[in-house]
Parts: sequence; C-alpha cells; structure tokens
Amino acid sequence: MSVSKSIIDDLNQGEKLSLHNWDMWHRKVRYLLDNEGVLEGIEKHMTEPKSGEVRTEYDAWKMKDKVARVLLLSSMPNPLILRFEKFKHAKQLWDAVKLEFGGTSTTRLRQLTLRFEGYKKRPEHTMREHLMTMSNMISELKAAGNNMTDEQEVQAVICSLPKSWDHMRLNLTHNDNIRKFEDVARHVELEEERLISEKGTEEAFVVSSEVQKKHGKRKRGKSDVASSSTGASSSKPSGFGGRKKKKNKQEKRKDKSKMICYNCEQLGHFARECTKPKKVSAQSSCCKSDVYVSSCALLAETFSTWTVDSAATDHITRDIYAFVDFRRIPAGSRHIYMGNNSKVEVLGIGTCELVFNSGHKLLLHDVLYAPEIRRSLVSVCLLVKLGFCVVFVGTCVELYLNDCLIGNGYLKDNFMILDTINYSAAYDSSSYVISDNDCDVKKWHARLCHIGVDRMNRLAKDGLLGLAAKFNLPTCEHCLAGKAIRKPFGKAIRATSPLQLIHSDICGPMNVRARHGGVYFITFIDDYTRYSQVYLISHKSDALSCFKSYMTLVENQLGTTIKALRTDRGREYLSDEFKRLCDEKGIVRQLTIPGTPQQNGVAERRNRTLLEMVRSMMAQAKLPISFWGDALLTVAYVLNRVPTKSVSTTPYKLWTSRKPSLVNLRPWGSMAYVLDSSHKYGKLGPRGKKCIFIRYSEQSKGYVFIGEDLSGTVTEFEARDATFLEEEFPRQREVSTLELFELVPATKDIVSREELEQNVSRVDDSWSTATGRDPQLGSVASDYDPQESQQRHPEPRKSARGKVPRRRFEIEEGECFLAAVEDIIEPRTVADALSSPEAKEWLAALKEEMDSMKKNQVWDLVVLPPWRKTVGNKWVLKVKRKADGSIDRYKARLVAKGYTQVEGVDYEETFSPVVRFASIRIILALVASMDLELYQMDVKTAFLNGELDKEIYMDQPTGFEAKGEEHKVCKLRRSIYGLKQASRQW
Repeated sequence: MSVSKSIIDDLNQGEKLSLHNWDMWHRKVRYLLDNEGVLEGIEKHMTEPKSGEVRTEYDAWKMKDKVARVLLLSSMPNPLILRFEKFKHAKQLWDAVKLEFGGTSTTRLRQLTLRFEGYKKRPEHTMREHLMTMSNMISELKAAGNNMTDEQEVQAVICSLPKSWDHMRLNLTHNDNIRKFEDVARHVELEEERLISEKGTEEAFVVSSEVQKKHGKRKRGKSDVASSSTGASSSKPSGFGGRKKKKNKQEKRKDKSKMICYNCEQLGHFARECTKPKKVSAQSSCCKSDVYVSSCALLAETFSTWTVDSAATDHITRDIYAFVDFRRIPAGSRHIYMGNNSKVEVLGIGTCELVFNSGHKLLLHDVLYAPEIRRSLVSVCLLVKLGFCVVFVGTCVELYLNDCLIGNGYLKDNFMILDTINYSAAYDSSSYVISDNDCDVKKWHARLCHIGVDRMNRLAKDGLLGLAAKFNLPTCEHCLAGKAIRKPFGKAIRATSPLQLIHSDICGPMNVRARHGGVYFITFIDDYTRYSQVYLISHKSDALSCFKSYMTLVENQLGTTIKALRTDRGREYLSDEFKRLCDEKGIVRQLTIPGTPQQNGVAERRNRTLLEMVRSMMAQAKLPISFWGDALLTVAYVLNRVPTKSVSTTPYKLWTSRKPSLVNLRPWGSMAYVLDSSHKYGKLGPRGKKCIFIRYSEQSKGYVFIGEDLSGTVTEFEARDATFLEEEFPRQREVSTLELFELVPATKDIVSREELEQNVSRVDDSWSTATGRDPQLGSVASDYDPQESQQRHPEPRKSARGKVPRRRFEIEEGECFLAAVEDIIEPRTVADALSSPEAKEWLAALKEEMDSMKKNQVWDLVVLPPWRKTVGNKWVLKVKRKADGSIDRYKARLVAKGYTQVEGVDYEETFSPVVRFASIRIILALVASMDLELYQMDVKTAFLNGELDKEIYMDQPTGFEAKGEEHKVCKLRRSIYGLKQASRQW
C-alpha cells in the first residue's frame, strides 16, 4: 500500500494544521484516512509479535500505520513536522496532536460552550453567514459531547441577534410555532430580506427628492439672473436701464416621444426631467457665493481708483483702507473667477465710501476684499438693481439716481475710471512708510523677530506689509537653529500575530532591595496580545539570562518563534552575547534612537503603569518597602487579565484563547486566615493562622502568604485554603514613608553584602545575648592591613607650574593649613570607611562604639514578633578635631532612624527639660566672684543610660550581624541616639 503523488500534492497545497483550524482539519484528515482505508492506523496500536506467531494482521496494520503517518505529517506545516516526526507510529502522532491542539474532551467542550454562549452577530457578516457560523458551532458542540436540545439552539440564535433587532427578538420569543433551529433561521433570513428591500426603496426616494430639489433651485437661479440684469428705466440715450416686464405664459403640452434630452442625449424627456447626473459646466460648478469679473481686474491700477465693470457680479477692492466697516469670512468660503479662468480668494466683506469730486458720497455695501486682485471694481449690475442709472456717453460715464447726477468717470487706458477723491493722500504718512524694500521677504522676516510665514501672510493680506499680498519665505537657517523641535511620533504598525514583536525595558535601580534581592525589574511585552512577563533582577547584566528563559517559555507554549525584539540602547542589550543569541535565532533587533524613549513607548508606559499601581498598593497595605517586588509581580499578574486600550479583549484571552477568571483576585497585603492543622496543641489548637497575602503563586493554583511557623520564624508559604479579610491591613508605618522612588543610576554601584563582608565580618552571638563575653572581632581586624593601607594612600600631587610672584592679596598660612586638613573626607558608610586610607582608625572607632553598646546592655537579640516593624539604623562617622584644626580622634556613632517611629506605638512624649544659659552664667559669675573651684564633666554615651518604657525593635548594625542569627532583630532595652524619646528618657 502506498500513497499516490496526487494526494501528497493536494495535502502540501491545502490548508495546514494551525492553532485556529483544528475542528475542520481533523475532520478532513479523518475523511481522507477513511477514504484511503488506513483509518485503523490512528485508532489502534499493535506490538510486533514474537517469532513463530502469525504476522499477517500485524503486517497489514503496519502498512496502514505507515501510510497514515505520512498523510498526517504531509498535512502539517514545516515547523510542526519537525516537532512531531519523533513519533514513529500514527496513533502516537495522532494522540499527541489531538492533545495539544484539541485539548481534553472536558476542556474542549468547555471552550466551545463558552465561545458559543458569548457569540454575537458581527456587523460585517450577513445574516446568512451568521447563521452558518452558528450551525457549525452547534455541530462542533454535539461532536464534543454536548447534546443540545432544539430549544437551546433557538434561544442561542435569538440571543446572538444585534441590539437593532430587539423588535424581532421580542417577536421570536413569543412565537410558539418556532420549535427548531431551521424555523428561527427562516424567520431571521426573511426579516433581513425585508429590511434590505425597504432600505433600497428609501434610498431611491431620497435620490429622487434630491434631483427634484436641484431642478427647482436651478430654475430659480435662472430667474434671478434674468432679474439682476434689469434696472431702473431712464430716458438717457445709451444707458444701462429700463425694466422688462415679467412673462407669465403657460407652456403648452408637447409630445415628448421625439424630444432629445440635452443632459443624457436620450429620447422621451426634457433635460430638467432627467434623472441622470447633470452635466456640470465651468460656471455652474461653482458655489453660489463665487463671483465673476472680467479680465480687466487682471491689470494693475492704483489703490484708490475705482473701475466701472459691467461684467462684475459684486463690488470688489484690494484696498483694506477703503473700508469703513469690515468683517472677515472663513478661509476658502468665497472666490472670484477671472476672465482667464483663474481665481482669487475673498478674505472679507465690508462697506466702502466713495467721495466724488462733485461732493456726493456713495456707500457701497457688501464689497468683497481680495488683496490679490489688481483693480477695485464697481459692479454696474448691483447699482442698477439699487435704482441707479449708469449712462455711457462717448469716453465718459455718468451715474444718476432719481435723475440727479451723483458722479461721473472718464476713460483711461480703455477703462472707465470713476472720478473720486484720492482719500489715501489725506492719511498721515507717518503711520506707514512705504520704502523701496517693502517686499523684501527676508528683511520683513527679521523685522518681525522671525515669526512664521503664516502670520506674515495674514499681515500681508491686511495690507500692513506694503504692496505684497502673499509671502513665499525661503528657508531661514536661523529659524532652523532656533526653532528645532522633535518630529511627531506617528502611530506604530501593530503586530498581527503573537511573538511577532516583543518590547523590553529595564527599570531601576530602586532605592530599596526587594526581599529576594532584586534592585531592577525587566519586562517583556508581546505587541499583538500585550501579554507581559516581569522578572526581578539584581544586576542589569541578568537581562540576557532572563531573555533566554522568556524565549524558551513562550516559544514552547505558543509553538512559534520570536521574530523581532524592540529595546533601547542600554549596554545590557548591546552586549556581544545578546547580539550573538539574536543572530543565531534569527531575531530582528529594533533599537531606539539615543534620547528617544518614545520609540519604545509600549515598554516605557508599562513600567510607569506598574510602578503607579505598586505605589498605590503599598500605600494601602502599609507593608515594608522591601515588599515592592511581591507587589510588582502581583500587578503584572492582574494586568494580563484586564482589558487595555490597545487590544479588543484581555491579553490573557489573546494569549491563551481562554477567558480569564477573576474570582480568585484579592486585595494585595490584606489579612487572611489560612488552614493550618500543624499547631503545637494538636487537635485542640486553632485550625487557622493569621497571615498576609503577598502575591499569586506562579506554579501552583493558590496564593503566597507570609506568616509565622511553629518555631515563631516569619516565612512565606503557598496555600489555597484561606479566608480573606479584604478590608483589613496590618498596621505599619505611615503612608508617606512607604513611597517608592526610582533613583538615577550613580557612578558607583550599590555595595553588596558580599563586598561588605570582605571588610567587616559579623560579630559572634555574644553581641546579641550581652552575657559578658568579649566580642570576637578578630576577623574584622584581620581584614585590615596597614601596609596595604599605605600602598593605597595616594601620593601628593606635585604641581608642574612655575613659581608665581606674590600678589597684593595673599592667602594666610592658617587658611592654607585648614584647606589641607579638609582633604580628609568623612566616609558615609562602613564600607567607605574600611576602604579608605584611615581604615585602621575607623575600625577602632567602630569597635569602641560596639563595646559601649555591650557594656550598657543596650539590646537583646530576639525574633521579630508578627505585625511589628523594625526601626532602621546607620553609622555616623565623624573626625573630631582640636582647637588648632589637627585631628583629635575618629568617632563612630550608631544612630537609630527615629523618623521611622510611629507615634503612639513606639513613643508617647518627646519633650525633655533643658537648662537655661542664664543659670549657667550665674554659676560662672558666683565662681569667679567667690574664687571657687569649678569642675566640669561629660557623661560618655549619655543616652545609653535611659531606660525605655516602650517595646522598640531595631535592625542589627551593618557589618556586626550575629553569626547564625542574622534573621533576628535587636529589642532595645535602653535608648540610643536617634530615637524620638532618647533625650526624655535620659
């Protein structure tokens, strides 16, 4: 048995198996295998019989198995062939493909049911296509084991109808004759046909009405034109006047069978009755507001002269100063068409006053302002409509009103010019000076302080920049240098499939390490689904390992590969190892332009969203700041399950093809009682212990809590049986102290614990118990080498300059000495102190301070009780100097961070009595007057003698943590410097 070449060719050219066509693919494959007689190959599996047994049945099955395997692999794309060719038998191959693409029977049925119940008709689909889709979905449900009733099918179709079909949905619901899917489908299709026919009738009616309106307007337009050409009658010899009587003759009926339409050139109707689109002439294509003038407007004349034009439909001027009343109109709303088919734009309308030499004044209303026209025109047609009589006699023109001569004009250069007073000569010449360089664009541009060309053109149209009506400003290099702006960022092209483009960015460092050591976090966001993955990292160099883990995870889950990666130009992304990995995997790198984070806006915006939500959650929960990593992972979990503006649904649904479930979400940091049967009292002990919810489990179906175990140690653990108190949060420090900031990366890296241990070892357990044993500081002292310190001491810099003669104002020797003394820089941390040239002195100062703490039995090492917060501490290192400025000694002081204390919990009152300076002066005066001996004293570490009346827990001093008890804290017995109540307790 063999497979024909035609079948293999059909499979290679046909539709291949993918994530979205399993339902149809497995049907086609089963039909094909059945047709070839090898369906048995995927339904059963046989083992090779032992020697001597009958092999007939096995050989037949083996041939079918071989053919079925070839057909299955031929119907897959190349990546899936490479993935599934490891299965040597057809049934194994079929089961593996069915498990990955079809899922289990239960999950498959659940997916199909949820999809069917939420399906709605799409606007782009016809009702027939919609019903076909629902029919296919019903068939798939029945094949998966869902035996739907006819009534359920009818209800599903009714619920899937759009909102505009509410009336039809109501009718179908109350129709008892609809019993099956075919019944409701027939009613729905008939309703759609009815709606389509009604819509076509309405559109035809609207078109007919619009055609009739156009005919009516055109007829009225013709009568208007006819009436506008008439004017008042006059007895003058050759004037524009005389009224025509209106004709009102009724047209006789004519035979239209031989009439030819001038519009469509067909018989049977007139052009005014034609339903075809009208032929548009050059003049009729213009709007009603357009104006026509003769070609005389193209020849230039002075501003103040007015030309009589019998072809102009409106009064027009180019002189802004001719108006006594003026208003602007929207740009592009009106135009003036010239005799040579050119046009100019009208910028405004107003009233102009003409003063004739005879003394009469003429007000022209609705005069159009067009700076680009070359002459000011007076329309004869408008004057005649107003009752004027315009008479042309030889080379003169006369204007009459009620047989009274208003003004006249004369012929000049073949144009009739009205004899008016030159009003512009009466204006003050100082208000505007016309020079020879008025039209010099560059000079005007410089005079106006390099304003834009649009604003210059507005000034020119108003006539404020001389004769120029419009400027074409050449490229100004000074504006390019002074007005350079960032180019706008257009909308990016979105990916069309998962893993086609991945956005990534690193955010940090944070000013506080997360509980698990992270200082940064890196995000990977899929552009198509916007599904993101967040990793906490300690160094930026961990970006490569995170990307490898992410790539392996997503490519294995989705069965496809990453096509492109978009990042900024951080060093962690530009390393040779990162570039080599992308080259090997065929990943296209998309790097942003330096200083342009907008090109990686998806990742940048995600970082902002993450931190905003983390700050809000920590402000509500009031947990220690080191829990920001847990809050961040919680936010990333939730963001994948909520909708965004970028995608039509949730990222989780696009990523997994399943709707997310939100029933397990709980407020972060809230209290919960977790089931715990391992109590020390056994069956008589409580069954639930109080814990804090800190994040969702990544590997289990449950939550991650933090709470105490049987030994009293605070640990984190996973559990699913919990009852949440969603409105209760642990009482910790104030919200203002829990703000999370992102620091600017410094030139020096954060000192790690390993680096600190190289300089300062931890003190023995005797420090915590304060039992009287001497602290073991041998390891601390052994880390310091005097010779090494001398080798690290920088040599004094020798100046290469020659001798400088003394000047009048010299620097005193004492000032020079103090300047030299200031070269010793006081360290800010223990690590800086022990890495400085004065490491030996600073180490002795640290030991002296710790000896004082031990001697006064300041604290006991205990396990931090639940729901209590420790007070931080820091080392303050100072250089004590003598009166002459020389070094007296090196002083180290362990100071508590009192600003983290909470009033009412850690302290009550802080005030303490102090002595008045007047009292001290009186004592000194008595000693001097009575010649007495005065003794003064200083109490060393005075505050350590104060007894505390509140329980205060403090972190162990940096570098002096007790070995084996690093998890414990210091319970203060006495006050130390920095506490709010230290002075009062002393």
